[in-house]
Amino acid sequence: MGRRRATVCKRCGGVREAKEEALCNGCFSVVSSERKRKSLYGLSSSEFEFMRVAQSNSCAICRKHFDSVGGPKVDHSHATGDVRALLCNSCNLGLGHFGDNVVSLQSAISYLLSFTNQTSKSNTETEVVRSKRSDDRKRRKRK
Repeated sequence: MGRRRATVCKRCGGVREAKEEALCNGCFSVVSSERKRKSLYGLSSSEFEFMRVAQSNSCAICRKHFDSVGGPKVDHSHATGDVRALLCNSCNLGLGHFGDNVVSLQSAISYLLSFTNQTSKSNTETEVVRSKRSDDRKRRKRK
């Protein structure tokens, strides 16, 4: 009683615990992801795999390999629903937080560049700022 019998997964042939699904946990997860992609984006498994290979298994924005940053996410236009490319989670979330707004993204780039240009200040100015911060920390610790 209460003991489950092991059966074979219909997809991979591996051992699975008997439950309502005919798949092991790993295969169930894969099939679930495939169904979700098909349902949300109209993207078949072969189309998804083609995109992954065409992008060298890397994010279309940062070029990081998907194996090092987690699985690929399907990027799509929220206005049209059209699939654009595969992105890593960070880049996909970044675009989402900016609402796919090109003006906002360009403004963010300008903002970052304005601070990048400051790094070209002379080493003397940089050392003065570091020294001041260090002195401030030392004073706070003494109090």
